[in-house]
Amino acid sequence: MTAPARRLVPDRAALRFGLAAIGWTVGLFALLRAPAVQQHVLLPLTQLQGRVAAGTAAPLPVLVTLECSGADVIALCLAATLAFPAPWRRRVLGALGGLALILVLNTLRIATLARASGTRWFVPLHETVWPGLLVLATLGYVATWMWRGGASGDTHARMPAARRFALLAAALVTVFVAVSPALNASAGMRAAGARVAGVAAALLSVLGASARANGTVIVTGNGAFVVTPECITTPLMPLYLAAVLALPSAWGARVAGLLAFAPLFGALTVARLFTLALPPFLARSPMFPVHAFYQVLLGALLVAAAVWWRHGRHWRGRAVALAAAAIGVGAGFAAVTGAAYAGLLRVEGVLLRAWAPWTLVSLTWPGDQQGALLLMPAYQLGLFVALWLAAFGARRLRAAAAGLLALHASHVLVLVALGMTGGAAGVPPTPLRAWAVAGPLALAWLLRPRAAGVPPPPALAAAASA
Repeated sequence: MTAPARRLVPDRAALRFGLAAIGWTVGLFALLRAPAVQQHVLLPLTQLQGRVAAGTAAPLPVLVTLECSGADVIALCLAATLAFPAPWRRRVLGALGGLALILVLNTLRIATLARASGTRWFVPLHETVWPGLLVLATLGYVATWMWRGGASGDTHARMPAARRFALLAAALVTVFVAVSPALNASAGMRAAGARVAGVAAALLSVLGASARANGTVIVTGNGAFVVTPECITTPLMPLYLAAVLALPSAWGARVAGLLAFAPLFGALTVARLFTLALPPFLARSPMFPVHAFYQVLLGALLVAAAVWWRHGRHWRGRAVALAAAAIGVGAGFAAVTGAAYAGLLRVEGVLLRAWAPWTLVSLTWPGDQQGALLLMPAYQLGLFVALWLAAFGARRLRAAAAGLLALHASHVLVLVALGMTGGAAGVPPTPLRAWAVAGPLALAWLLRPRAAGVPPPPALAAAASA
């Protein structure tokens, strides 16, 4: 008996939602960056939050400026809720609820920073903990709001593992962000950095490379580099734990996965340091590949997961070959088109300056020492191509071409937005790296060929439910 043919249809409503969200995001960012709005709306509102916070933590020893307004998070929340395909009454109520949540959290943020002023906790709270909490709380609110009103019970029933993973990942990432400042300041992490540097230098020497370690400093032919606690920890750690605990498996497999946590990430940390010894013709700067290591690894894992979903566990031998082929094609596509594509973006940036004079015209920026912006466009194109081939093969190539065009549009918008916010020097690399992975993943899900009764790949479903 042969399986019935499955009619594939594009998710046009999802594509419209994605395009509408991009439009709302750009419009709201431009609106909230307008001088009149900043001076007459955002600044008075932020100062009001400061006065409320002063009643909780008087006196207020911190300066409350526009940087404390949370305008970027507000813009993203309003864009997502106003673009969502729902009745306008529900959209407006959802936007107002998100705005109220952000204002309350931002007031608590100001009060907390006032209490922490002058202590060693101020900088990590100001630069890491509270920004992360604001973003995660907003994402959680928007995801819950969409989930409660935009999906059917059948859709929910098909993705229990994805939902468990999304919830666990959000909780564990929140804990990771909260404990990272204390963890990175501990003597134990500094000692771990010295051990990792020693192991990496010894293995590089065995492989014939020039390398030695002096405490937490590893010296290669490309220079001397300090192995900090931040080099050992990675957001992939909470995501790995969420996957082990949430995905369907026997408890024995879960225990094995938990026991493998320390040796696995220890080996990955050492392998990451190997990139410091790459010859110059492979990397413009050794700082680029070492900081992009986990980003590239995550992309490869997502491609492998897409192949596994497509062929199932009974295709293990062929699945490995297909995953390698998809990764190779994606990497080759990024390598071949990367330089020409960067040139195209520079030309478009110059043309856009006639309309938006702040637009960036280069992917290299003095403040982007990790190369997050430089890598992002080519990486996204390569990851999207690899994901599409892995999950869908040669089906609906016109939809794949539409995805590449949508990525191109997003790259142009990033150049405009970064210039509007003062350039890449003022943007932490983590959001750029997160978008580098999330953008192709979301587009692959939105444009996927759909078959009745067949859910999307688990990795894509998890991203959608998050």
